Amino acid sequence: MNFKSLTLGAFIAMAAVGLTACGEDSKTPTTPNFTSSSSMGEVVSSIAVLENAPIIFESVAMGASNGAMIKFNGVAKIDYYDTTQALIKNTMFIDVALDVVQLDAAGEMHQTTAKVIYTPTVPASTISLAEMGAYVDLTDPAFVQCGDNFLLRFIVTASDGQNPSYQQVAYAAFSRPAETYCKDPNQPVSSSSVEAGLPMTKCEIEVSTKSKYAVDIDACVAYGAADMAAHVSEVDLFYYKADDEVVIWSPTTAATKDTKFSAFAAGQDTKFGSYTGDLDVKEGLPEPVTTSMFNFKFTNRPNMTDVYGSIVLGTKSDPANLADAFIFGMFTQKQVEKDFEGVMVVYKVAQ
Repeated sequence: MNFKSLTLGAFIAMAAVGLTACGEDSKTPTTPNFTSSSSMGEVVSSIAVLENAPIIFESVAMGASNGAMIKFNGVAKIDYYDTTQALIKNTMFIDVALDVVQLDAAGEMHQTTAKVIYTPTVPASTISLAEMGAYVDLTDPAFVQCGDNFLLRFIVTASDGQNPSYQQVAYAAFSRPAETYCKDPNQPVSSSSVEAGLPMTKCEIEVSTKSKYAVDIDACVAYGAADMAAHVSEVDLFYYKADDEVVIWSPTTAATKDTKFSAFAAGQDTKFGSYTGDLDVKEGLPEPVTTSMFNFKFTNRPNMTDVYGSIVLGTKSDPANLADAFIFGMFTQKQVEKDFEGVMVVYKVAQ
């Protein structure tokens, strides 16, 4: 479904006939289960949108999910064919904001403090929820209720550089099932229902920006110039030096950075994210190590810098597929003349 604007009233009317979001692939849910508004957050003020703004939303909806991770799809575009706007050629999105609200039975929105994880991509003429890596984590303690009356608000701000900026908003509905996230704390929970995470195994890899920089996570080895060409499909990341610092590149990114890596254009499109918890790989991780110990929240970052002293999250495929997830950190790292070398500690999902 393509549209220039969608008021909250229109969205509620759509929900009443079974549409969970404004998207061509929307699915029919059960009747919304509204929580008492007295236990919800503050009522949210309506977004002051510009009528007939030159903004088009396309297929804004809940996307794939993996356990507690709910991803979102859809785009906002500037309508450059709108000839009613004198300065349409100068118009760009200058801001984007995502948040989570909750509908009550009367159709009013209430604010939540649940966090939407995303990386803003502005200024731009098109904003994609998928490209921003937008998702919510249903285990976020900021969610205090359950139900199928939650909305992601996709708020964009545009400007032509001369006139006052203006906003438009689209919505995507999603659920937080009570049977999973709001059980009676006094009810016994079977061991099979506890999310323990996938077990991870440890290995250590000697790396060097000079001679051992093409890292194969599964084999737990780093290749140099003489060997890497035979392992294009196995290499997961590059430990490399650029501008006098260590950078971590995905193979597909490395192919665009240095011609000697051009063969890796067909290699892994590894994505990375930053771990922000209290664990420290240099001090050792408490056993057993599982994926549930890490907040696997990925951006679409194809590179990382400043990796020493940090834990880096990695995935070789869909970020929602934790079977391909791994984490690593530099246990030691030192500079040797113009290069860097050290030991990379890796935890990967046990195969």
